[in-house]
This record gives sequence, C-alpha cells and structure tokens, in this order.
Amino acid sequence: MREVATPAPSCLVASGPRQAALVVKHPLEAFDQAVASPRIAKTVDVLAAEGIEPDRVVVADFHTMEASPMLVKEALATVLASGCP
Repeated sequence: MREVATPAPSCLVASGPRQAALVVKHPLEAFDQAVASPRIAKTVDVLAAEGIEPDRVVVADFHTMEASPMLVKEALATVLASGCP
C-alpha cells in the first residue's frame, strides 16, 4: 500500500484489487451526519485524486471506532465487496 498524506487521519484498505479508505474524524465533527467539515471534505478530495472514489470512503469518528469497531469493519467490508475495483 502506498502512503497518502491527508488533512484528517486516514488509511487505505484493500481486498484483492479493490481499495477503500477509512477517514477518522473527531467526535465533535460527528454531531450531524449531513455536515462535512472542510478538513474531511479536503481529505476525501485528496483520496479521490489518488483514485479512491468518494463512494469507497468510510468516515467514522474516534468514539465509534473505539466503542463499536465492528460497525466500522462491516462498513469497510460492504464498500470493498461492492462495485468495481
């Protein structure tokens, strides 16, 4: 996997030829699902420039990752299982 510098913490995930990304936001950024902070939006733009389409990006906050990691794992599995590589 290659390294990509993004404004928000992120990591690339792959299953065979399929790639996705996990972007981590602060719990205070998670208060409203309809609101995307400029930092998260820029991160998604950087990932898109690297070939990771926005529909292949899972965004989760630190609290959810710690309290319910299976939700994040399932979201990544769903993205990796869908569509083209």
